[in-house]
Amino acid sequence: MAAAKIEALPAATGQGFSEQAQSVSHQHTSGEPDSKAFATMAARLALAGYSLHHLADGGFLVTRWNFSARLPSLHAVGQLVEQIGGRS
Repeated sequence: MAAAKIEALPAATGQGFSEQAQSVSHQHTSGEPDSKAFATMAARLALAGYSLHHLADGGFLVTRWNFSARLPSLHAVGQLVEQIGGRS
């Protein structure tokens, strides 16, 4: 019986949400959002009960029941997440 080969997995970065929001702000200021950054913000908002939508003009729409906010960038979305207490 052959021994199983164990490969090391890359270490986690431990990057917090506030650092993620800061790094997102430097990625794109207009046009199509970075898909990973968009997915991260959408997931953070979903955990708090909100939805994130990318608009044709490059902006973003955050919605929940009777709340909606149109935001110009993913950085602004990250700031909103911090204000509403988005969690991991």
